[in-house]
Amino acid sequence: MQPVVRLRSAVCLLGRFPALAGVDLDVAPGDVVLFSGGNGAGKTTLLRLIAGLVRLHEGQAEVLGHDLSRDRGSHRRELAFVGHETFCYDDLTVRENLLFAARASGSATSAADAALERVGLERSAGVTHSRLSAGQRRRLALAVALSREPRLLLLDEPHAGLDAEGRAVLDALLTAAAAENRTVLVASHELDRTRALASREVVLTAGQANGTFAAATERSKGARRSDERPEGRRPRYPGRRASATREVNLVQEASLIAGKDLRIERRSRVTAEQILPFGLVVLLLFAFALDPDRGVLRDVAPGLFWVTVLLAALLAVSRSFALEAENGARDGLRLSGLDPAAIFLGKAAAVAVELLALEAVLSVGVIVLFDVALGSVAPIVLTALLATVGVASTGTLYGVLAASSGARETLVPVLLFPVVSPVLLAATRAWEAAIDGVPSEAWPWIGLLAVFAVLYTSIGTLAFGSLLEEA
Repeated sequence: MQPVVRLRSAVCLLGRFPALAGVDLDVAPGDVVLFSGGNGAGKTTLLRLIAGLVRLHEGQAEVLGHDLSRDRGSHRRELAFVGHETFCYDDLTVRENLLFAARASGSATSAADAALERVGLERSAGVTHSRLSAGQRRRLALAVALSREPRLLLLDEPHAGLDAEGRAVLDALLTAAAAENRTVLVASHELDRTRALASREVVLTAGQANGTFAAATERSKGARRSDERPEGRRPRYPGRRASATREVNLVQEASLIAGKDLRIERRSRVTAEQILPFGLVVLLLFAFALDPDRGVLRDVAPGLFWVTVLLAALLAVSRSFALEAENGARDGLRLSGLDPAAIFLGKAAAVAVELLALEAVLSVGVIVLFDVALGSVAPIVLTALLATVGVASTGTLYGVLAASSGARETLVPVLLFPVVSPVLLAATRAWEAAIDGVPSEAWPWIGLLAVFAVLYTSIGTLAFGSLLEEA
């Protein structure tokens, strides 16, 4: 039977440092393998390599039948990783985080409910992640992993932060792994406890696997290996999807991402309480500065409106990716198995919805403060839709660059302004024509906006995945 994990002379560099320096490893289906070793031995890096979160620089690595040297993301739907972070969102409840993880991996809603019950968090289902204790967060991380119904489960120091009851839950999970045909790789310093549950142990030293030992427990001696199952018996995965044949639905996956972002925004109210007041203050400052000449104020109203929208878009995009920086959620997004194009479209759609709501309020502000009378409504609305798509798509693409480091975040406005300036120019000209009551002069600009919207969305759909992997 094909091994779940097969590594040959695997090398992984962190900068110039070889975190893994030629690891050979074979893991059979149903195995529970303990990775032991001191701090810095390479245990976490090995798990992250198997998950596809770090790059394989030399050697061979096959996980769940996928060659990681060619594609380190295609196997992620079939695994789950519990690391030092929970990969959850502070403003979502326990159950909402579980449902997002289950739906992202293609599992049924019942899988999320079963995982919630299995880790003993039923009473906290409606509590937001930010209000959980450290131990409850560790339990939630386990539940998120279980809700994905993974074939391969990766655990990095899973006992840390758990109380006695939580450790008993984890021990039961490891004990049941062989019966459920689930392969488990666990890195731990709780050696006595984990050795009693593992089928074998791999000792890592300085990025190399220096020894493999069979566990001396009756459980591991007597446990039936997956390749010894009676013919015709299937592994126990209630509601498990056939991931190999599952069709990717970009619309559903993008809707999942957009719904998650908008739900967080509705609960946190950042747009309503921070971005919207900022936009109104900018308009108010322009109104006071140009008030002596109402004619000039009316003439420059479209340009001032779209400059204000652009400044607000920078805040909205930064907020969108700040969500993914909390609790390792960006790695959780990568591990979700969602198509990167769907992630891009979903996040861009969420930003666009927020901007459209902002524009509706700012439009009222322009009418009141700048004494502007709307002419043709249809060109104004269509211009707003197309320009918002262009700004949101471009902002989302550059936002993933800002997510990688604080230094790059300061460069985003410098990079973004030249790219979106044609959009702002076309939107301003179209609004000027529509406000003046000459819609025929607005339509050529609207056509140009449509071209920009399609172009920027297409580029983002193609480029977002590689940028997210490097972020």
